[in-house]
Amino acid sequence: MGLETVTVGYMLLGLGGLALIFAIISAVVGDIFDVALDILPDGALSSTTTAATVAGFGFAGAAATFGMDDPSLGVVIAIGLAGAVAGWLLAFGAHRVFMSQQQEDGATDLNAMVGRIVTVIEAPPAPGGLGTALVPFLGQNRRMSFRSDEPLKAGDDVVVDAVLASNQIKVSRHSA
Repeated sequence: MGLETVTVGYMLLGLGGLALIFAIISAVVGDIFDVALDILPDGALSSTTTAATVAGFGFAGAAATFGMDDPSLGVVIAIGLAGAVAGWLLAFGAHRVFMSQQQEDGATDLNAMVGRIVTVIEAPPAPGGLGTALVPFLGQNRRMSFRSDEPLKAGDDVVVDAVLASNQIKVSRHSA
């Protein structure tokens, strides 16, 4: 390995380390680049995806430098760019997954479920008895007991009328 390649390798390794520090700071301070361009989807230029891009470039380039026998500068940069693309894709994908888990309107309690349509999983044995419904809450489907004055069967869509307890709701038939 030539001195130039080793120097580039150490610079890329340092760049990757700085990107990790930047990612930690950005997690505390918040997204500073995300509002730069409204044309791009949310999170495309967030500080987390930016840090992952720089880190991917640095670490992949350093791995190419130290993992190959006398690589050319072009090869190191090409592998570094591939690492940057991989880092960005992984961070942006993770950002999209986390954002899809948010509940609309910031609903954090069950009272926000009143008026929503849910699906009956297990029908009550008789009107007024307990059944089970699948209720989307905080990004997850939650099984909750329900009471209804109407006869229902599994698979019916119902409307949440009231929250009776933290694990029980009152529903009525949904009229489409």
